[in-house]
Amino acid sequence: MIFNGHNTCIKNKTFRFIFNNFYISAGQANNQKYARSLYKHIWTFDDGHIDQLKQIYYDYFKPEGLVFQFFICPKLIDEWEIGNSEYVRSQLRDPNAELLSWDQIGNLIDAGNIIGSHGIDHESFSGMSCNMMSEQLESSKEMIKKRTGITPNTFAFPYGYVSPSSIEASRAARKEYLEVHLSDNNLPIGEIENGIFNRRHSEFGICVIKGLFIGALDVILGINVGRLRNRKLNI
Repeated sequence: MIFNGHNTCIKNKTFRFIFNNFYISAGQANNQKYARSLYKHIWTFDDGHIDQLKQIYYDYFKPEGLVFQFFICPKLIDEWEIGNSEYVRSQLRDPNAELLSWDQIGNLIDAGNIIGSHGIDHESFSGMSCNMMSEQLESSKEMIKKRTGITPNTFAFPYGYVSPSSIEASRAARKEYLEVHLSDNNLPIGEIENGIFNRRHSEFGICVIKGLFIGALDVILGINVGRLRNRKLNI
């Protein structure tokens, strides 16, 4: 299974237990291979928050020689570096967000970590026109390459899902990126149409347990919790 995080819950005992016992390096695994596994887990991190470097990477990843995936929005990194924190926090819907600098992102790359695209500016892809979607997918890749020298081949949708169709959006993203990540609980774990997307679960803290539970129902029992929930709510 693939777990995803934004800010860290480094003091949370649940997080510490799950992380210390159920993680492997993204550099040692094919994400699609582990999307169905309840026994092997990899972690991804979105938005480029500063605590991902200070508390997560240096405390956990680097001492073990592990590499992980960090999905960033290049325009938000640009705006953060020039001091436009109000705009950045508005786009992320997080009044306390503090982001990495390009130099710090460069340090992650130098250490072997994988930098992926999270769109240009964290704009939701829901309801986005095809032209706007193409602009987000193509330009974010170009911006990251220009600033880091690395062409990203992985992409994660902001907010984890796309309405009306995450599948159609994933098809569009796969034209630009080798791997596409979704956190949409309405979609099954594993490969659809030869691995059109990788299914991610949860956040840190108590939501990790929720992700494990949903993943177990999906993998073992074939129960899609998201669809059952939506049917109950008549969505």
